[in-house]
Amino acid sequence: MAYSWDNRVDFVVRYMYDIDNNGFLDQNDFLCMAVRACVVEGKGDCSTARLDDYKKLMTNLWEEISAIADDDKDGKISNQEFKDAVKKTCVGKKYEEFPQDEDRKRGGLSLDRYKELYGQFLGNTADNHPAVNLFGPL
Repeated sequence: MAYSWDNRVDFVVRYMYDIDNNGFLDQNDFLCMAVRACVVEGKGDCSTARLDDYKKLMTNLWEEISAIADDDKDGKISNQEFKDAVKKTCVGKKYEEFPQDEDRKRGGLSLDRYKELYGQFLGNTADNHPAVNLFGPL
């Protein structure tokens, strides 16, 4: 089904993290996300200081995700490795119970509803709850 848990996790990997679209996650994807975030936040302008901040943030995120998901320690996270990690750390839990990344430790996102929905998007295997539409039609 279009809104199955597998499809939702595939969506996160494919459209949010696998920036170079090579079918797996690696540190390069997270450095690309740093550049993208810097350009978007700066509305086309990406200062060196802001880029360095984003690189640090995304490097930390990569290290946290790879510690949880890169089972074979090859520096690449396959879609299946990511799914297995999400099942292990997120399924059946609320957002507050997800692994604590550096952004969240600093106060992170303040949009409680978004967090709740994102938690359900990844943590609820049903395909008929409101969070399945969090990113629009898949």
